[in-house]
Amino acid sequence: MNETTTEATTQASVPSEDPTPFGWLNTADHKLVGRLFIVAAMMFLAVGAVLDLLVRMDLSDDGDFVALDGQTFAQVFAMSRETLVLLFLIPVFLGLATYVVPLQIGAANVAFPRAAAASFWGWLVSAGVLFGAYLGNGGPYGGWSDGVDLHLLALGGLVVSLLLGAIVVATTVLTMRAPGLYLDRTPPFSWSAMVTASMLVISLPVLLGQLAILYVDHRYGAVFLGGNQGVWARIDWVYRSPQLFIYCVPVLGVFAEIVLSASRRRIFEPLAMYFSIGLVGLFGFGAWANFNVTGEGADIIDGVEGVILVGMYAGALLGS
Repeated sequence: MNETTTEATTQASVPSEDPTPFGWLNTADHKLVGRLFIVAAMMFLAVGAVLDLLVRMDLSDDGDFVALDGQTFAQVFAMSRETLVLLFLIPVFLGLATYVVPLQIGAANVAFPRAAAASFWGWLVSAGVLFGAYLGNGGPYGGWSDGVDLHLLALGGLVVSLLLGAIVVATTVLTMRAPGLYLDRTPPFSWSAMVTASMLVISLPVLLGQLAILYVDHRYGAVFLGGNQGVWARIDWVYRSPQLFIYCVPVLGVFAEIVLSASRRRIFEPLAMYFSIGLVGLFGFGAWANFNVTGEGADIIDGVEGVILVGMYAGALLGS
């Protein structure tokens, strides 16, 4: 009798989710928020793939543009990079981490469920504004001045939303683990999620600060930029190496999970794997300073990045 009463009381204390689409707006279920992130990110992947295909088609001909003209090519190129990184790579990681991490570390939910939902909806609305800015001839190479400002505002909304999601994931891993589950005992994907989220928490505010400066400069004086042409040079670091190394860390976590499941043996040196994964994420920090390096210096940096990347990946595989 007591067990039945206790079970009924426990079920009654669990808040019920609204199964209708309206319930998605105020959901506190980390699984639903994670699915929303993943599904929307996959849709944006299809859009980004089409845009990237148009860019590749034009790059295939040295003499003339195949599908686009000069200005449109620059806008589509920038839009494809923003779509693939800010609308697919980072959001699909946040969706997967929001869904999986609480299950792996024994938590009932993420640290801030409402913040996770706000991260998704803020990101989705900002994505719509971003596409609207490009359709209105905005973007880094746009011809409509207000469209350029709208593009910067949309990017700011995306960054704030993704930053909020990264804070939720990192805080969940650090504070919501089951008793006795130390960081060096967490599953590899949860560890990689914490590394990626932590690096995003460090790097995305730099991008947000740059966007604020660009917006003020472009709208109220163009003292530093001299027009629209300087926008892309200040923000393209988030779409290329070494910043891209941060986005590869969850892939290493998934790979480590697969290796562990397939090997069916105890890992002798788990710290080596965790250290290698953390080092890959750490190496992605500082990409915001790359626009100051040009010419021969950039070539040297690119070569060193490639060597170090191969070494880190090899170390992560050996650690597993």
